[in-house]
Amino acid sequence: MNLDNPVPVFTAKTNIEAIQIAALLVSKGIPAFAMEDDHSFSTLPGTVHKPDVYVEEQLKEKALLLIHQLEEERVAQTRAAELVDGPIKVHCEECNRSSTFAKSLNGTTQECPHCHAYVDVGDLPWEEDWGVPED
Repeated sequence: MNLDNPVPVFTAKTNIEAIQIAALLVSKGIPAFAMEDDHSFSTLPGTVHKPDVYVEEQLKEKALLLIHQLEEERVAQTRAAELVDGPIKVHCEECNRSSTFAKSLNGTTQECPHCHAYVDVGDLPWEEDWGVPED
């Protein structure tokens, strides 16, 4: 897609996120493209290619409004899911204190907010015996 006067409207965390945002804008009638992060493109010091989304300059404000609305919806959905599912309470074996983590972190390892030791949040996807057969 060729744009006459492209301007960046969003810097994504990943190439996939940039592509998804560009596709969303296109689906809403705003011509857009994603400039993917490609580390192999340049080896010159100081050249960084971020996963950016570009639109025509005259459509920048409309694109920013749509992206802002999308972010608000995503945050609202995350909060609603956490309210329904509730937080996960975790007991740290290092400092003997309790903490709560969002339900969305179930099955992950996080840092204890008190002592920064690693704690397992919720149900982890492996067996307690680590797959080691017993004698």
